Amino acid sequence: MAPLNGSIAPVCPISRDQPVAGQTGIMLPFIPRAVDLPTAIIAANQINRLVQTALSPPPPHNNFTPPGPSGGAPDGGSGRPVQKKPDRWKEKKRTTNIIRFYAKDENGKEDKDQWVEVERIVYIKWHDTVQKIDLIFEWPYDPGLEGGKLMKSSSSGT
Repeated sequence: MAPLNGSIAPVCPISRDQPVAGQTGIMLPFIPRAVDLPTAIIAANQINRLVQTALSPPPPHNNFTPPGPSGGAPDGGSGRPVQKKPDRWKEKKRTTNIIRFYAKDENGKEDKDQWVEVERIVYIKWHDTVQKIDLIFEWPYDPGLEGGKLMKSSSSGT
């Protein structure tokens, strides 16, 4: 009677009189022999790659705290309060619209039971206190093209 599948213990394929196969070593790049121009270019590129790898530090890990007594504290561990830089940009004026978009049914008609409201900044003015310049953003599109309905418009600032 033949044994059923899985009823035999696994067998090692190496007999005792054979040496155990060694593990592969660390794969290091090598410089190929240059015999013509294309292989010389390949060899030069490989030398460049090896030198860059040996001389360049590895990319930094961004998941550790730098060593020192501070433990990454913003004041450097001194316990003194951190002096905050003054804000350079100040918001002067903002205009927003709340637009309601309705879902459409299979026939393309608006379903008044399903909707979402989006608050959109249509105008905003910032002032740079250092260079004394203004930065203005205005919504460049016609709100009627999207099919939404304007529910509310509000403005703040000077």
